[in-house]
Amino acid sequence: MSRYVPRHARKRRGLLRAAVLPAVLGAAVVVAVIVGVSLRLPDSRAAEADGSGPVSGGPSVMISITTSTLSASTSASPTPTAVPSTTSPTTAGSSTTMTIYIHPIAEPARIVIPSIEVDAKLIPVGLLDNGDMEVPPFGLAGWYEPGPLPGDHGPTVVVAHVDTKKGPDVFYRLKDLEPGDEILVYGPDGDVATFGVDSKEQRLKTELPVERIWNDTWEPVIRLITCTGEFDRSSGHYLSNMIVYGHLVE
Repeated sequence: MSRYVPRHARKRRGLLRAAVLPAVLGAAVVVAVIVGVSLRLPDSRAAEADGSGPVSGGPSVMISITTSTLSASTSASPTPTAVPSTTSPTTAGSSTTMTIYIHPIAEPARIVIPSIEVDAKLIPVGLLDNGDMEVPPFGLAGWYEPGPLPGDHGPTVVVAHVDTKKGPDVFYRLKDLEPGDEILVYGPDGDVATFGVDSKEQRLKTELPVERIWNDTWEPVIRLITCTGEFDRSSGHYLSNMIVYGHLVE
């Protein structure tokens, strides 16, 4: 069985540390943190995706993936469409072709969210030696570079502080986003991938929904994460995360 495996997961089989943002200590300091969660990929993800393969469970179905890159001249909708193809009457299973439109931003430079007045520089963040994710400085947002590019196949993760000693930060109003709000990711050349908000959720950091954040999908999706909820002054952290889910629009 072949399934899509997010690129960051392919590099780190088996036990993965979730994206953990180290805390900035201090009673009045608040940071965007995803704390203390281990990400273990199911065994079914062990094979590299080759674009097609039978889906387990029920009748055999062959999936053929066709990728189309969006550009200014692309007139088709970026919404994935499944087109049934002809199969032999004697074949037990069926065959389906799915076209997925992508708009990868090779060098993400800026994130803009008009509805909550976000306009911030994007910088790449990765993993520290201990498996924790790097934290972007105040006033900046960080996209998880070991994962997919914004607008490319799979889940792009963007993190930022909610606030610090300096005051409200990039994702201070992330909790105010509503379905349909736009998320714009720009490249240095002005190229932009536009995402639409699907949903949001607040979860304790001890219950981080890693399978929804880094879900197994070929579709270009985005996740925005920051801190929220009750603030624990003894540790200097919020106890929860706000997670916003979105998909590529154009």
